[in-house]
Amino acid sequence: MSDCLRVSSQVCTCGRAFALLDGIEGRREDVLELPGKTGGKVRIHPNVFHDILDAAPLRAWQVLEEPDGLRVLAVGLAQGIDPNELARRIDQALAAQGATERRVTLESVDDIRRTAVGKAPLVQRLKAGSSLFIA
Repeated sequence: MSDCLRVSSQVCTCGRAFALLDGIEGRREDVLELPGKTGGKVRIHPNVFHDILDAAPLRAWQVLEEPDGLRVLAVGLAQGIDPNELARRIDQALAAQGATERRVTLESVDDIRRTAVGKAPLVQRLKAGSSLFIA
């Protein structure tokens, strides 16, 4: 599995010396690696998107990394919500994490594409050097 876990500094009350988990931070596939403002790569955790999109009036979302930017698919986006404003807020959040400016577009769709096993990953990254998604 590719889950990213956070180890606790606490000790189990049962007295055993095993490490305790403090939380599950997500899957490695859901973390984007974008060009950083100061060079190198910046790791963008999906919580950056959760903070904005989970508060928006929509039913589901998915971020697709594309060669020239990010495309955010939004299912059930409420009438009157400006997709350009949501995209701008995402771009600002990425910049606050140290990523270079990217083209972010938000597209209203009827459904999210699922993998062969029926999952709808929150983030679909590009494979290095291609236009194919890692799923």
